[in-house]
Amino acid sequence: MFQRFPREIRNSPPAHYTVELNSFSKLFSPEKLEKFESGLFEAGNYKRRLAFYPNGNKQDDGDGYISLYLKTDGCNTFSDNWSVHVNTKSFVLYKDNEFLAHRAEGPIRRFDHNKHEWGFGKFLSLDTLHEYLANDTLVLGVEVFVIVSTGRKECVSILRNPDGATTHTWKIPNFSALDDNPQFSQAYTVDERKWKLRLYPMGTAAGKGEFLALHLMLVDVLDPAPKRAVFAEFDLLLVDQKRHSNSFKRHYSKWFSAQCYVVGHTKFISPTDLYQSDVVGDTLIIELQFLSVSAVRLLNC
Repeated sequence: MFQRFPREIRNSPPAHYTVELNSFSKLFSPEKLEKFESGLFEAGNYKRRLAFYPNGNKQDDGDGYISLYLKTDGCNTFSDNWSVHVNTKSFVLYKDNEFLAHRAEGPIRRFDHNKHEWGFGKFLSLDTLHEYLANDTLVLGVEVFVIVSTGRKECVSILRNPDGATTHTWKIPNFSALDDNPQFSQAYTVDERKWKLRLYPMGTAAGKGEFLALHLMLVDVLDPAPKRAVFAEFDLLLVDQKRHSNSFKRHYSKWFSAQCYVVGHTKFISPTDLYQSDVVGDTLIIELQFLSVSAVRLLNC
């Protein structure tokens, strides 16, 4: 049996190389050969070999097992600081064309001048070898995936007082003459994202005719080139023109996306409360105050 590691069984053969060892009992009995190396194959832009110990690599605690390793060939021609990180899966043909992987999530190994051969001293127990021999044939395989960093990373963070986050004021004259059509502010740019306020003077949906409806919209999220979601913490104020400290305010902390790009209240304030102090000279003043937004920065590692 395998040493106890995560395993997977699949029908597709290994992606990079397979070795079929026929007449196994005759070729690889204990007195025949200590180590067998396969021919060269290329994987991840390097020349590789499979190194196979039919009776175990005694220096890697492989006594009583078959040992199997991946070896990088030609290391003496590489630069002094050469190294590469590799994700490896080793396979054995089990039965009915099913390949059994030694590790379902192969180990990440660093190949360099000091260590250019990695694998498993206890790949397959000799006690259960007969389970994997079909007509005295053992089939081994390997998949090699080189881990190459692009040097790029994405950093998502919260920006306090982001660019463009000054108080945005929207003055709406002749407020009493407005009908039930929505009104929109100019676009405000905050940290390179575009926003608008939307006002239903007569309300909408469940609050129609009884409440003023006010929302903040992320307007660039529906551009032909879709943009990512953004978090925003902000206040919407109906300005008390007699005493600003008494302004009616609602606080929001929400994510905006293509699926949810409008945030606010359909029942923001009732007309009775609104006309007590917020409309002077038939002008309504709304303030938008951004407290923070999420920001994404692409960085070079």
